[in-house]
Amino acid sequence: MTFTSSELNYLILKYLQESGLEHSAYVFFNESELKKSDLMSVQIPSGVLVNIIQRGLYYIEAEIRSLNKLENSVCNNNEAAGTLSLIDGGIETD
Repeated sequence: MTFTSSELNYLILKYLQESGLEHSAYVFFNESELKKSDLMSVQIPSGVLVNIIQRGLYYIEAEIRSLNKLENSVCNNNEAAGTLSLIDGGIETD
């Protein structure tokens, strides 16, 4: 998967709007110069940014589990898949 900074900015803008953070969305829209982008006409479903992040966490968790690194670190092997938090997903476990 590849993406541009403009695409990421667009997803962040949509997330801010969906979360009711209108002032933050307005400021972000102007500072990110998305008004110059043709992405503003693209329709995307609600929750896309959160969905992408969740899928990334599932991948990270699967990678860690496949390397047998979860025994005593982020979560134990008896926990169901999908229990890795956003914060834990960014922590390197050895």
